[in-house]
Amino acid sequence: MASSDPLPDFSIQPAAPQHAEPIRQLIQQADLFQHGLDWRNFLVALTPANEFIGCGQVKQHTDGTWELASIAVQPAWQGRGVGRAIIEALLARHTGELYLMSISALKPLYEKFGFSEVTGEYLPKYFRRLTQMPAMIAEFERVDERIMVMKREAA
Repeated sequence: MASSDPLPDFSIQPAAPQHAEPIRQLIQQADLFQHGLDWRNFLVALTPANEFIGCGQVKQHTDGTWELASIAVQPAWQGRGVGRAIIEALLARHTGELYLMSISALKPLYEKFGFSEVTGEYLPKYFRRLTQMPAMIAEFERVDERIMVMKREAA
């Protein structure tokens, strides 16, 4: 029995060296935190013509924590399931404990993926330090939001 769902007009795959610059440009365009943009950590969304349309990564920090980060989609492709597909693919690859840092307005989105907000003494060292940095606080206040750290338990 054939599915009535249309086939996606993009695919998710591991990034390759030629994606390093498009990843950097999209993260900069999306005004996301640009630390730790190693293309080898990324999955990318590509059209059938290999047009780069989105990305995301899971990266490890020096304190041993893993972070879902750098989820970005080209504006023309937003609202078409690209971001969700990237997140789902990253979560399928990384089933261990995972953190993320985001604006508080995105809390309902990430809760759908099993994340819950973590605060205070429950923050790992890396995130505790980062959320207390004046420059980071100012960046989030700039968009009338607060810093939010969320955690997903190991699957």
